[in-house]
Amino acid sequence: MLKKLASQSMLNIVNSAFAFLVTFLIIKNISITLLGEFYLLSAIVSIILLIQVILPPTFTCLRIQDKKGLFDLVVSFYIYIQIPIVILASLYCFLYFSEQGIVSLFFIAYCCALGMTNLFDVLFQAKARLDIYLTIQILISISKCTILYLISNSEWTIKELLICYTIIQLFFVLVMFFIVFNIYNKSFKMVTFKRLRKFMLASIPIVKGYYLNSVLKKFYDNSLALILAPFVSKEVLGIFALYQKCLVFGVSFLRTLESLLLNREFVKKSPNNLILIVSPICQTMIIIVGFIYFYLTVGVSIWHLVVVSFLVYPISITISLRAKLLRRFKTRPLNLSMVISLISFMIFSVILHTDNINFALGAYSFLLVNNAMVLYLIMSYYNTDKIDDFT
Repeated sequence: MLKKLASQSMLNIVNSAFAFLVTFLIIKNISITLLGEFYLLSAIVSIILLIQVILPPTFTCLRIQDKKGLFDLVVSFYIYIQIPIVILASLYCFLYFSEQGIVSLFFIAYCCALGMTNLFDVLFQAKARLDIYLTIQILISISKCTILYLISNSEWTIKELLICYTIIQLFFVLVMFFIVFNIYNKSFKMVTFKRLRKFMLASIPIVKGYYLNSVLKKFYDNSLALILAPFVSKEVLGIFALYQKCLVFGVSFLRTLESLLLNREFVKKSPNNLILIVSPICQTMIIIVGFIYFYLTVGVSIWHLVVVSFLVYPISITISLRAKLLRRFKTRPLNLSMVISLISFMIFSVILHTDNINFALGAYSFLLVNNAMVLYLIMSYYNTDKIDDFT
């Protein structure tokens, strides 16, 4: 199991490295302002894809492991859900891209492609085959790097970047379709909407807690871009995105571990203190890689990097507690902690906002530390040794 963790973590690191390179090429060949603009657009896409939590991904991943015969049903759901995704994306385009027909078309296609990618994330995770999923993500990043290196220039706008990303994503969606069907050794048969509806209604007693949790987590993960956008310039948002990418790169081991902690077989065989072993390694990676990366792009602020590196620890605490709760289908503490954290974060942002990177990083630190503390206190109150006593 440790070998699997190391292997998948290495793939995650490679993927993060290429994502770094993509960001580097956008800054060097185009502008950091466009990076900030696309960072905000990505947050909008994530909010549109919230519609998929009607069948929560974590619940789906665990249910596929526990119950045979759900493959066709899950795939059918993700195909049916493309219809409201298209409607929501079209509405956004009508409001913000009304005079840019080509941008609207590719934005809708990009939303649909990422929606299907979420399906494959769930299916690969359920089989503990994230190595395949991560390998494909690496190929996607390599494709982006190649196009950005060869043809991008300072005259590119969000239109050209979106077209580039959409074409690449759609191609690899087709690749993942063929791989998934081979792994599950199944020929897909579309499930009727009536049968799908019957399954979802039967699952409501278990799933109901996941609805709010999935929505809150998606908003929690993207709240920085949405809440900070009114207070800071696109340039500051772009610089903040760089720091966040450093953190994402450093916590590659943790993100891989987070996925594996939802696999029951892995949890049975892995040591209890695994996350404590991994966290200091992640912090070191953030400082080293971040120093090199900022030196090559916008200049180094070692103080900011050190602050960001320490955010590994609240993230690791949250991941560990979250996985423990989700494996038991218990979501109330998670929901409560995120609600409290998000409300506190909004108040923090409104009262202390300034148009600089110190505010953006301070707000981010506040959000992560606050959420870890609140979740720990809530679980302590309920008594984690009797965690099955509450829902």
